[in-house]
Amino acid sequence: MLLRILLDAYKLFDRRWHLILAAVAISVGLSDVVGLILSTKFHLPTIILPSLSGSPFKLNYSDLIQDGLSTLMNYWFMGFVAFLALAEIENRKIRFLNIAVSATTRYPKILAVNIVAQVIMFFSFLLLLPALAVPILGIIFMIPAILLIVWFSLITPVAVMDNFRRIRDILIRSRMLVYGYFWTILVAMLISLVPLFATLGFQTSTIYYWLLTTFIHLAIVILGALIIVSAYANLRVAKGEKLTVKLDKNMKEQAEESVDA
Repeated sequence: MLLRILLDAYKLFDRRWHLILAAVAISVGLSDVVGLILSTKFHLPTIILPSLSGSPFKLNYSDLIQDGLSTLMNYWFMGFVAFLALAEIENRKIRFLNIAVSATTRYPKILAVNIVAQVIMFFSFLLLLPALAVPILGIIFMIPAILLIVWFSLITPVAVMDNFRRIRDILIRSRMLVYGYFWTILVAMLISLVPLFATLGFQTSTIYYWLLTTFIHLAIVILGALIIVSAYANLRVAKGEKLTVKLDKNMKEQAEESVDA
């Protein structure tokens, strides 16, 4: 299963790499550029927060804005890749504008379900914080957080392809798809973080640090989206479901009009 997920992710990128790179550059790349401009051209205030070790932790508002924009754009890009895979499944003519419009149209639902999932996971991490002082308890309390991360990993492709109306149904659907393949999905998600290790030991004071971190960020986002969407498709097949999906009628009409144009 893991090998099929990675192979299908590679095949999708190999066929549509130009669309994928364009989408990630416009979305996530643009948010990184905005963050760079904020940090260099504007002197936004810095807040000091206590860290787990007790020492003060400095956080600039420009970093908060950049992280927020990056997160919002990550959700959009994941939806873009899901709609790209959907177009291939339905054997429709693929155009960048068509896929981008579809991802933007469905974005409110994608954003809503991801925010709900993030809030749930945030509270699980709050339960973890007191236990970090005791190593054994810390490991035990990490289990719920890891479970939630893996269970809710497929919510974006579910929101795109399964067309559930209620957020609760999307979360449950993701959980049911992952059921029986928890470790496979966990390892697949960890593989998407491999580019992160490229920054280890790199001097932050060099002029190339921002370019490197931006490249690593884009690589992680691309890998993560491809692997998650591929995992969704393979899990549906593994559970005996036909890999056919239906769009909302109005969205399908918009897609057909975009293709005809």
